[in-house]
Amino acid sequence: MGFYAWLRPTLRPLTLHMRWLLLRNRIDRNQWVHQPESAVRHRQWMELSWDDTAAAYPDYFARMSVSVGRTRGSVLELGCGMGNMTRWIAGRDEVTEVTAVDGFNEAINELRSRNLPKVHAMAAHMTKLQFPAGRKFDTVVLCELIEHLYPDEEAAMLRAIRPHLAEGAGWVASVPIGWLEDPHHVRAFSRERFTRHLARHYGPVEGRDESSGYSQVAWGRFHRPQL
Repeated sequence: MGFYAWLRPTLRPLTLHMRWLLLRNRIDRNQWVHQPESAVRHRQWMELSWDDTAAAYPDYFARMSVSVGRTRGSVLELGCGMGNMTRWIAGRDEVTEVTAVDGFNEAINELRSRNLPKVHAMAAHMTKLQFPAGRKFDTVVLCELIEHLYPDEEAAMLRAIRPHLAEGAGWVASVPIGWLEDPHHVRAFSRERFTRHLARHYGPVEGRDESSGYSQVAWGRFHRPQL
């Protein structure tokens, strides 16, 4: 391994962050357009049964199944993509409805074409989220999303969802462990940094899972609003 390759996991996210701080210049994160092979792979996953997914993609299944299992009630899934997790969340008896949001029309159009029961698919950038007055969510899912968001985008997302959290609302989030080489990631989280980040912005971590080997899943309940 060359010296630059060794430093890249540190330099790449740092470079992206400095570029944002100094120039407010952001990279385009539409993987559905720029990585057509990713779209093909996700469509293939949508055709697999639960057991077939476990057999064919055990690492992905380990991360996904833990996340799905933490959902209940009215669910808000942010960064839903084409719906690979959405369909399993909606299939749970403990879930009454799913509002599935992604920032890119290509993914949402694919999800809508599936006509999944209990699912309302919505295209919206994470900085422009709007929900009907009185809508409350019991669970918010943020899986493989936060690493794609710049800090101010995540802050805007949180401001938008807080008025719509039901009493005792829970969250489940996942990000790669450290830097995962991906042209659409802008941040990296060590185990320690992810735990601190969640505790500060969402709520104390009540549980963690790293059985996938590449991703860290954590869950807890949102901070109670300040009165």
